[in-house]
Amino acid sequence: MLIKVFRSKDAILQIEQDLFEIEPNSLILISNKNYETINYQDEICGKTNAIKMLTNYSKQKNCTIFFACKFNLFEKISYSVLACANGKILGIADEGQVDRENNELKIFKLPQLNAGLIVGKDLFNLKNANLLNKFGANIFVNFADENISQKLMSYVYVNGNIFNKSIVCVNNNSSLLLKKQRFKTDLILENNFDIELV
Repeated sequence: MLIKVFRSKDAILQIEQDLFEIEPNSLILISNKNYETINYQDEICGKTNAIKMLTNYSKQKNCTIFFACKFNLFEKISYSVLACANGKILGIADEGQVDRENNELKIFKLPQLNAGLIVGKDLFNLKNANLLNKFGANIFVNFADENISQKLMSYVYVNGNIFNKSIVCVNNNSSLLLKKQRFKTDLILENNFDIELV
């Protein structure tokens, strides 16, 4: 599966203008640098249309999109990731969600794998990774905001083998892929990448 990461400030505008070559069934990861905050009420009332545009784009390109930013719901700000595919919202994962009692784990069935979504510092709790492993995640996708991104990148680099899965970490400044293979783990750290996961 091809994973494409976008962090540029104009990524949403470029997506709207259809400037990217996107292969069908790709996983598109867009970091929170693109929007300061999305207001759910404004989206519902049609004052803004970021969510609608992204869901339409996922249908048009036959891809899955994970979009991370700050969301405002009735003045409660949360760092969240919106997942959409084939023109539909698959769900929204919030930081802290995987650590709550009676939580809903966020594992998204994609064409070639099951992506376990862990937001922000929830990756530091190995219980979360174990639960996602238990319920069939083939890869972990993590988004972090600027406050913890450096610590998180170091943590994944040092402890990546504990997860026993490939991990993609995205923040505003960099992307990190720990690619778990049969006998080794490759580390790929680039500004933007297309990764073929086997």
